Amino acid sequence: GDAMAATQERVLSAQERSTQSSLKSLEQEFDGIVNDKDVKTTVDAYASFTAARTEQRAERARREAALNQVVVNAADVETIVRAVCVDRKAADTLLKEAGGDLTLALTRFVQGENPPRA
Repeated sequence: GDAMAATQERVLSAQERSTQSSLKSLEQEFDGIVNDKDVKTTVDAYASFTAARTEQRAERARREAALNQVVVNAADVETIVRAVCVDRKAADTLLKEAGGDLTLALTRFVQGENPPRA
């Protein structure tokens, strides 16, 4: 009985040492990956890309919210559609960006200051 228990104890302690050693090498491998310059650069690049995209979306939402406050004359939208051959949405945006001023909207368009964004 005692010999059997001692043998089991030795086997268990050998397995434990093996597991510890495996864990240690995995930790070292992981540290190597985490500290790898290319991986760090990729992670940082992705993080800044994500942040920039979030900021762009927020900016677009703010711009759309501001434009939605501007009331424009439907006849003026039609005038722009006919005058510069853009679709109704683009004409509406052009007019709203000019604060509803038809002359300013057309002048800006002709001068290429703000190409229509749908």
